[in-house]
Amino acid sequence: MIIFIGTVDLVLVIYALLEFYAGSSFNGISLLLGAIWFSWIALTGLENIFKCEFANGIAFLAILVSVIGAFVESDFTDLESTQANTELLSKSVRIKYCTSHDQPNRHNRELFNKHKDELLMKCGLQNIHDAQELNFTLFKSLHLDPFTSSVDIILNSSNSEREPTCQEFARALDHLCPGVIGL
Repeated sequence: MIIFIGTVDLVLVIYALLEFYAGSSFNGISLLLGAIWFSWIALTGLENIFKCEFANGIAFLAILVSVIGAFVESDFTDLESTQANTELLSKSVRIKYCTSHDQPNRHNRELFNKHKDELLMKCGLQNIHDAQELNFTLFKSLHLDPFTSSVDIILNSSNSEREPTCQEFARALDHLCPGVIGL
């Protein structure tokens, strides 16, 4: 049993260090709190989960750190990001086609013209997507225990497949046909 607890704690600490290195200190702190909470509950018994003030204190700190981290790390609460998305939305309405004068490379020109209209929809929905993501993160912060929250952080950090944001998509289009979007 001790070997299992030690292995789980080691994995959580390693992931915490990776999160600190990646610049997500709130996730790192949450992972460390999850390791402490898991060890305490595993050693004292699951029946003490609601009786022990130490475990409840760790759980409260984990919730507090998770909620603060959700607001601090969200693109929805980042005013500059929200304004950039809104500005790109207004620019995306007026994007003209990429001509051979703008981009001599036919393949890049065709890719730009094929995907330029997607920028309008992506930027129009980006702030709504960011708000929903913040809402979901807050829901998980309030309803998951510290250990389950730690598992969620690890699973989300290993999921590298995500759709590009409005700003990332605009930069990719600008790379295909420089100057047409006006970045």
